[in-house]
Amino acid sequence: MGEESVYEHLISSSDRHSLVGQETLSPPDQQSKDEDGDRQKRRNMTILIICCSFSMLGYGIYTTAYSQWIYVRFEMDALGANFSKLNQSASKDPCFRGNHTDSPFKPLLMEAQSNSAHFSMLITLCSLVPSFFVNILLGAYSDQLGRRLIFIVPLAGNVARTAIVCAVAFWNLNVNFVLLAYTVHGLTGDYIAFIMAVFVYTADNTTKGKDRSFLMVFTQAVITICYYLSQLATGYYIEALGYVWPMVTGLGGLCVAFLIALFFLHETLDKSKVDRVTFMQGIRKVFSFYFHKPSNPMNKRKDFLLLGFIFLIFAGSYGSSITTIFLMNEPFCWGAKQIGYVNSGFGLAQSMFSTGYGAGSMESPVLPIIRAILSRMVRTEERGSLFASIAVIETAAIAASGAGLNELYATSVDRWRGLTYFVIGCIVFFSAVLMLAYKSIIFRRQPQSAALKIEVSRQYEKINTSESDCEDIG
Repeated sequence: MGEESVYEHLISSSDRHSLVGQETLSPPDQQSKDEDGDRQKRRNMTILIICCSFSMLGYGIYTTAYSQWIYVRFEMDALGANFSKLNQSASKDPCFRGNHTDSPFKPLLMEAQSNSAHFSMLITLCSLVPSFFVNILLGAYSDQLGRRLIFIVPLAGNVARTAIVCAVAFWNLNVNFVLLAYTVHGLTGDYIAFIMAVFVYTADNTTKGKDRSFLMVFTQAVITICYYLSQLATGYYIEALGYVWPMVTGLGGLCVAFLIALFFLHETLDKSKVDRVTFMQGIRKVFSFYFHKPSNPMNKRKDFLLLGFIFLIFAGSYGSSITTIFLMNEPFCWGAKQIGYVNSGFGLAQSMFSTGYGAGSMESPVLPIIRAILSRMVRTEERGSLFASIAVIETAAIAASGAGLNELYATSVDRWRGLTYFVIGCIVFFSAVLMLAYKSIIFRRQPQSAALKIEVSRQYEKINTSESDCEDIG
């Protein structure tokens, strides 16, 4: 690439003035439009935060109750008539009377754990395999049909999934209907599609730089706090009313989030400026960020590849859903209230396991920071495709790890139950090493970038000087 093309790429009409310390004054009408646009963006982000809050509260209440209910359901199937020998209720004391280690029912409880973990693996595949393909389409077409699409579709699927599972739990229907519910959820993009929508919308309503990074981390913080608080409250709720009514309450929260997205969320994509693309062009666009050679010299393709790989590895640590099964059995035998304290990070005084959860909550800003870095590299009209490419990576990682880690627990539960957590720790450690490597690359690249900007500034000053000479001659 020649020097002139480098300068043309790096210098936009607004950047040129900033390089030489000049400022331009906007007409009053333009300033008024800018102020109206800023107010609209603030309203958009406020509505987004409210929608996310209801969605995550509903999602957190439902998933907390569901993860315990599904294990108790398999426990009932494995124990049969012996299930009535529980102390009071499965929600308060999931273990049996007497010495748990020497319990005659221990093999049956191990079988229940193994069957539940295996069923969770099937749930993961039913949900995430179809969502892998659906998220490609949602992200690509959100750059044409608008951002509200990728809010409404996954929220509708989440409501449908939760309603079906509530019906199965309330009427004690065949447990295989739960697989149908999660397949429906996967066909609408799963929870990952909603997260994709949240960060596309945040990127649309922010500017490049620290503002975007801060708001993405803040949005992730709201999601995390709502989820953790719902975990804490649901423990008390389950012990008071059982598993079904908390799941119904979660359904209510998801319905509210769906209605907010349907009636109050403002569209941020200017469809008049969007180029229409075919189905295959949209799919190619989703993956183009990782394979096409960029038109600028700033190592963009390398950044995409490395950050995408870090995202892939780190997201793999989220795939397992065996923690609840682990805590409801020996040596813990914890009820819903204790599990709520641990999962929310508020039970730090109870055990080393709780302390690990509290420390693990500090990892939540990692993925939004990576999303913010990647979003700076593309135009507004390409953000849907960009976040679709991230969602595809995240879906593949969680599907693979979910199937693998749950099946690993199912096969190792009677020998080494901690093996699954050891594997998760190795995954997180490897992703941290890669992130430090990326930081080192950026640090070494900064002197080169500064030198290039200085040279661009000099060239621009030469252009201004020549234009002024021409005006004097004229």
